[in-house]
Amino acid sequence: MDNQKIFSATGRRIEVIDALRGFALLGVLLTHMISHFGYYLFNGVERVPWLSGLDGFVGWLNANVLTGRFVNIFAFLFGLSFFIQMDRAAAKGVDFRRKFLWRMAVLCAIGVANTIFFSGDILTFYAFLGVIMVALYKWRSWALMLLTLLLLCGGPRFGAALLLTPNQSAQTTEIIPSDNGIAEDNNAPQPNPAEWSADNNPARDFVEKMGSQTFADSVKMNLVFGLFGKIMFQFFATNRGFITFALFVLGLIVGRLRFFETLHLHPRRNLSLFVIFAVSLGVVNWLISLFPQNNFANFFVGGVQSYESIALMSLQDISTVLLSATMVMGFVVLYELPMMEKYLAVLAPYGRMGLTNYVMQSVVGAVLFAPWAFGATFGTWSVTETFLLGLGVYIAQIAASALWLRYFRYGPLEWFWRSATYMKLQPLKS
Repeated sequence: MDNQKIFSATGRRIEVIDALRGFALLGVLLTHMISHFGYYLFNGVERVPWLSGLDGFVGWLNANVLTGRFVNIFAFLFGLSFFIQMDRAAAKGVDFRRKFLWRMAVLCAIGVANTIFFSGDILTFYAFLGVIMVALYKWRSWALMLLTLLLLCGGPRFGAALLLTPNQSAQTTEIIPSDNGIAEDNNAPQPNPAEWSADNNPARDFVEKMGSQTFADSVKMNLVFGLFGKIMFQFFATNRGFITFALFVLGLIVGRLRFFETLHLHPRRNLSLFVIFAVSLGVVNWLISLFPQNNFANFFVGGVQSYESIALMSLQDISTVLLSATMVMGFVVLYELPMMEKYLAVLAPYGRMGLTNYVMQSVVGAVLFAPWAFGATFGTWSVTETFLLGLGVYIAQIAASALWLRYFRYGPLEWFWRSATYMKLQPLKS
């Protein structure tokens, strides 16, 4: 994420890593744009009929290709960058672990600042996991691989289910998704809109309250509830936190293998891995199709997930990781083709300024969708319109990144992060 130069053993800059980070941030941006960066205030209205006709496809693309898949690549590259920084320091005879802990503290501070604009910020979470990575750095690769498989296969949830198995007399509760994708309890009392009066309409009151939020209100809500919401989402509502940690560790393992340093030497290996990941993805998706599809498969017994639910959730997580891996290897195969490298390399400056661009995505998203800014306008845009708007923002950031790095060594936040890490102002101009 930092604009630290990444070189192979032969001195060749591994620009494909920068380009991959830029590619990952495309999916992250589009996912957040479609979800209005968490400012759920308005419903999309039909503004441009022919664009609205694409909403179904864009919604499918977001659910099945964008959401969770590109951020997987971003997490993997974070783990890879961790190894590169530690390895480069070790080559100079320096133990970088303490410095990296301070580096994570600085990243956490940047994440807290970013949370002011976007409650779904991942930097604070990455900083926490980065501290754990320091403790794992000396582990043997086989132990790290075992930990990765355990996390990907739902080990923590299976363990919780074993420890918290309820009594046989416990009531079985079925959880199914609502129309907006949020799980609901079938047996819980459901609100009846028909009973709402003109003076007592919770839905209307909520929208009006959210729509009248000031900037100060938004900041308070993001900072107070943002961290709690992230913890609940990452470790309880989904396996997201465990998957992210597994991908951090996988990035460390791949770094040890010097995989990206030797890409250009093994084109057949790269293509073979692409095929293997794609075929594996098909097999896992076939296994998922064998489960009952009439429900979301979130079955709880006495408040504890059933083994069937955990197995299906684990397969779904593995599916998202395999799709991410397929996209990574597909990108790598194309990047190694001379006729494609010159086009994909356009993303490298964006990736070199990954931290700055990620935070700027949050700022732009807040300005567009928050009620204290232009939410009343852009909050009504449909998924297709916000998708296209996201592409426009991404292209503008690509151009700005290329222009900035023409004159400066680092992106603004990359420079700040690096200077704070070493407690010394780093040279900025090229």
